[in-house]
Amino acid sequence: MPTPLQDLETIQRARATVLNRARWPVGYHLVVAAMGGGLVAAMALPDPLPSMAASLVAIGSVLLANWSRSRLGFFVNGWRWGRTLWVSMITLAVLLGGVTLSILRQRLDLPDWTPFAAGAVVFVCVFFTGRLWERVYRAELASAA
Repeated sequence: MPTPLQDLETIQRARATVLNRARWPVGYHLVVAAMGGGLVAAMALPDPLPSMAASLVAIGSVLLANWSRSRLGFFVNGWRWGRTLWVSMITLAVLLGGVTLSILRQRLDLPDWTPFAAGAVVFVCVFFTGRLWERVYRAELASAA
């Protein structure tokens, strides 16, 4: 039977392994950003295109999670408790702000291009918050290892 010290060593080795694997390529972050920006821009399109875009984002999210499992051997939920949660909250606020602006565009009498500009802003923000999330996650793993 392993001792508590051996159990802790096993946990530390597992964390070190995850830390070495927890590197997502730039392309991963670009795809996530494109899904967010595309969703915001799609809100300006006629029905049923916004619903179809939301469905594509949902399917894309599942495909990205499966890709992460196959490439890294695990998937990390962005809505986990820990040091990354504040980054996820910022990302959500930016995305919801963009979607809200796109949906309310006509009511606010904004130009037709507003949702596409908002989509571009969301794209950039989601890309950089995704990269930031990864750095915060890796720092959390490193400090616990």
